[in-house]
Amino acid sequence: MKSSRWLSVKSLAMAALLSAALPCLAPAQGLSRVTAQVDIHGAPAIAAHVRQALPAHIVRALTEHPVDGYPPGSRLVIRVTGVFLASGSTGAGGLGGMSMPDSMEGRVDVVDARGGVLYSRPLTAHHPVTGNVHTAPMHEPLRINNLMKSFSYWAVRRAGP
Repeated sequence: MKSSRWLSVKSLAMAALLSAALPCLAPAQGLSRVTAQVDIHGAPAIAAHVRQALPAHIVRALTEHPVDGYPPGSRLVIRVTGVFLASGSTGAGGLGGMSMPDSMEGRVDVVDARGGVLYSRPLTAHHPVTGNVHTAPMHEPLRINNLMKSFSYWAVRRAGP
């Protein structure tokens, strides 16, 4: 009885030593930690709205489309560097009526537990403008919300290994 207990304790101790000494053998896990950074200049209200709402959009996108295959402790870092809202129709070469889409620019990074970058790519997401853009002040939060959904969707899909 005593020798079997000693073997159990010895086995557990050996397993603990191996797991501490060989972290590279740890199984790959999904990304569940998210950081959203917003670096938009000249539009503090838009930046504040994106900073507050974007993490929830990213978590929702990760729930719908899990990203696996990264080392334990890795996190998804989303950086938003620009939000561009269309201001109306463009008349390039006399062709009126074409409206530019709203867009959001930034980066998608996956960072390991020590801060090393495992993956990094630029990302631009677009969303078509619907309705009259001249009433934009009333619809601006909705347009930015649609951009965040699109940006989150593509950020999560691009983060896959």
